[in-house]
Amino acid sequence: MQEPIEQNNEVETILANTNRWAVSYGDLMSVLMCLFLLLYSFSSINTIEGKKKLETIQKLFGGESDKQLMNVVKQINLEESTAKEIRGFIEGSNLSGYVVIKVDDFQIKLMMTQAIMFESGRTTIAPKITLILDKLAQMLKKIDNRIEIEGHTDDSPGSNFEISVERSLSVIDYLIAKGISPDRISLIGMGSFHPLVPNSNDENRSRNRRVEINILRKQADLLKNS
Repeated sequence: MQEPIEQNNEVETILANTNRWAVSYGDLMSVLMCLFLLLYSFSSINTIEGKKKLETIQKLFGGESDKQLMNVVKQINLEESTAKEIRGFIEGSNLSGYVVIKVDDFQIKLMMTQAIMFESGRTTIAPKITLILDKLAQMLKKIDNRIEIEGHTDDSPGSNFEISVERSLSVIDYLIAKGISPDRISLIGMGSFHPLVPNSNDENRSRNRRVEINILRKQADLLKNS
């Protein structure tokens, strides 16, 4: 009468031994999942947000932040703080209708548009824009990023390339006079070939007559070297 019980025990033992592979398999799957998650995270780590997250992760796990990584994040935060200050000044001064600021991983772009900047065919800075340039010069002294000044025109007949270069030069001369080192600044004349909107009416043409001030972010070099 004991034989069925013994057979049952043997079956349970066999099943138990047979299922041990599932434990190892489950561990293997967990390790592979962690590996793929790490690979996915590494794919986005070489970006501005990725660098900031990496430093945060190091701190959360009690590790010492890499000195080079700390310098990268410090520069990123400085640039973002500058962009925030510029945006706050523009909005606080009710200049949003004249100056547009755009920020990405590569630059902080200020587009000074409409007739506040230049009259058609003119290269002299309008008096209203000096308020912005004065404030911008103060902020640019807090960082040492390179700056590109792009001049743009509408499609009115004339020497548009020359006019766009002279408009860029007018802004550069003004910033230099306010204490910005000339070796930080590059000049670009775009002529009428990069309009914001079609040159179909006077209002659009006034928007296309503009200067774009690009504060080049250091992220390209910082990310490459970190």
